[in-house]
Amino acid sequence: MTLAHSRHAVLVLFVSLLVFGVSRDAAAVTTCADICPPTGVCNITSQKQIDPGSVVDCSGRDIVVKATVKVTGGRFELIANDLTVNKFKRIEAVESEFVEVGFDLTLTGTLDVQGRLQARNKGGDSTIEIQAGGDLIMDNGPGIDMIGTTESADGGELFVQVEGTATLRSNIKTDGKLGGTSDNVNIGGDIYIEASGGSVIVGATISAIGRRFGGGLIELYARDGDLIIESGGTVDSHGDNDESDGGIIYLEGDNSMVIDGEIYADGGRGSNGGTATGGEVILAAGCGGLEINGLIDVSAGEGGGGDISTQIVTGPVVVSGTVKSNGLRYDGDGGSIHIWSSDDDLTLTPTAVIESRGDLTTESFSSQGGSVLLSGCQLDMQGLAPGNGAVINMSSPGGGRASLSGAKNPLAPLGFGDFSLRVSEFASVDVSATDGVSTLPRITLSTDPGAARDGFCAFQPNVACTVDAPTCTIGWTAYDCLDAEPNTDGRMAQFSNPPVISTEPAADFECGPCL
Repeated sequence: MTLAHSRHAVLVLFVSLLVFGVSRDAAAVTTCADICPPTGVCNITSQKQIDPGSVVDCSGRDIVVKATVKVTGGRFELIANDLTVNKFKRIEAVESEFVEVGFDLTLTGTLDVQGRLQARNKGGDSTIEIQAGGDLIMDNGPGIDMIGTTESADGGELFVQVEGTATLRSNIKTDGKLGGTSDNVNIGGDIYIEASGGSVIVGATISAIGRRFGGGLIELYARDGDLIIESGGTVDSHGDNDESDGGIIYLEGDNSMVIDGEIYADGGRGSNGGTATGGEVILAAGCGGLEINGLIDVSAGEGGGGDISTQIVTGPVVVSGTVKSNGLRYDGDGGSIHIWSSDDDLTLTPTAVIESRGDLTTESFSSQGGSVLLSGCQLDMQGLAPGNGAVINMSSPGGGRASLSGAKNPLAPLGFGDFSLRVSEFASVDVSATDGVSTLPRITLSTDPGAARDGFCAFQPNVACTVDAPTCTIGWTAYDCLDAEPNTDGRMAQFSNPPVISTEPAADFECGPCL
């Protein structure tokens, strides 16, 4: 045999061994017997390395993770009954720049995460999927961590479906990597959590923050219960720098929804709005109704505020917190805020603040206030005293628009009688009612200190919706509040453009007991 032939034979043998070696490694799988004793509860007390692509089938077994369970450069599935991850312990997928990492947890029982679930993204994406026949319990531990770790890394994707209740009092993060360049979007990830047989309770931070070009998508569903954002709980899909828009947040409680915490889909936060656009927050609830006692914010910069809306709420709606969609910089316009109950009443308590302002900074010349639509079977805007009650604020150099409607006794009872509507000189207000019987309350219009003009004016309408005129709309347009003159009772009641009375119906309501 010649030297050339010898070298060729050695090369063929080397390549064959390499190929066979790779094939053997690729085919390697981890079984339940590799991580658990033969019977009883499976207590994992030492680190376990899972081969990528493995289906670790421990059907019917309870597993307690007391160490680290890890997969490197890939994904695996774990099948069990109850699964508990002890405090300071974890199940993790080690980040990869080239392949997707993560794991699936398929359980017939409950998932109790006292420690951490982690699948960090280095550019190859990361996904965690959880399906449990019982509850998801996350109580004051490290939580779920799926953040991007390089400047080309977006946040990860989390999909959770449980048949019981999801109690989320540990953080869940699917944030993009801080920083980034114009070539790396670093958007927030996706979070989908559904409790098909119970409630969703949020007492920590759930975030899909976009570091450049956009926050992510967060969807929470309580299919047979309540959706509760506790005081101290946060749902956050904001965009974090100049060009980073707010994300999308969809929340649904089939019975009721209570927001005592904070919800953010604001844009351009790191640069006070920048050129970004606000995101979108959509709320849906059943006969238990909706309470907004905390904060919802979709404000942004040049792109303008985002959208806040109730998709459908069949029970009563009560707002005592702050809802805002403001334009913050560069002539940014206010966004749209539409809050309504399809079958019940809408109440704004004296502490309620609804803002859809245009940019009021000195660099703005043409920003517009946004649109605010508030309606319910009965619209009740409560005041503590004249000039001291619920506030709707659409101030801007270009004005804004509010539409207030009720299908019963409009805007009543009002306690001591007032709410204030802050606008600019080109603002307009429509107040409408169907089947009403009482005189509309006093509306106070005042310009914001940073608006084009500073002044104060108020108008007391003297027209009532009666049985003989069951549909009526009274509108005002204030072109220049400084031109107003006091009327006989001392109120500023005369505008350059007089009130307009129209007979168009306010809305098509079918109010009655919620079924």
